[in-house]
Amino acid sequence: MKFVRIRKEFAAFRNYSSHFLNYPYHPFMNPNIEYQSGKFLPIADRWEVDWLYMEPKNPLAVLVLSHGAGAGMQHQNMESIAQSMYHAGLAVFRFNFTYMQKGGGRESQKVSVATIQAAIQLVHKKYPGLPILVGGHSYGGRMTSHAAREAFVEPVKGLIYFAFPLHAPGRAGKERADHLTEVNYPQLFLSGSRDTFSTGTLLEEVAEDLGERATLHRLFTANHSYKILKKTRTSEETVFDEMGRVVQEWLKKVL
Repeated sequence: MKFVRIRKEFAAFRNYSSHFLNYPYHPFMNPNIEYQSGKFLPIADRWEVDWLYMEPKNPLAVLVLSHGAGAGMQHQNMESIAQSMYHAGLAVFRFNFTYMQKGGGRESQKVSVATIQAAIQLVHKKYPGLPILVGGHSYGGRMTSHAAREAFVEPVKGLIYFAFPLHAPGRAGKERADHLTEVNYPQLFLSGSRDTFSTGTLLEEVAEDLGERATLHRLFTANHSYKILKKTRTSEETVFDEMGRVVQEWLKKVL
């Protein structure tokens, strides 16, 4: 019976094909949101990568969003983040890193940074007039920060780090944030209170060192993947609704 139900739900989902512009159907995509899709070549002589774009009515800005180390742009967590930002008033442009597109291990930091820079240039060309924000989940956020350190070719208003991976689990430290003092953009950190990649008060210390450039918000009971403790979390908001509200408040300062 469960299999039959899933088949019926998927068949109903396919009826929204006009919303996806020939992009492969995915169960986490929202049939009430119109997605644009395509490919671009971030680095000459390398693989083309997929991108997805969603734009609410009268968007405040566009967020260039990159994925984490082990999951591509269509992962459930990435879709949830994208929809959260969409409902907060942001257009969202996400893409795959080349290693995720073709399969295989991660490429160098230089390649990831160049891919982010190319995505920003494409967004600036395709959607002129929209202020640009840049962000990413975990690894994508860290690579975004390195791209920002080198400075962006196009004008960028600020950075959003979704679960910034300050250190590997069980290896507490702040070395991965040393370069953030050279990032001259407003930076918003959205990390869970149970994130094993930013334990204790280390991320709070990083934000304090960055001064007015940094805003840190801890999402109560959320872990690195934004999974929560349902019995402990007292807020009536979902973690992604909370995330969207915090971003809206932060945007008032940076746009």
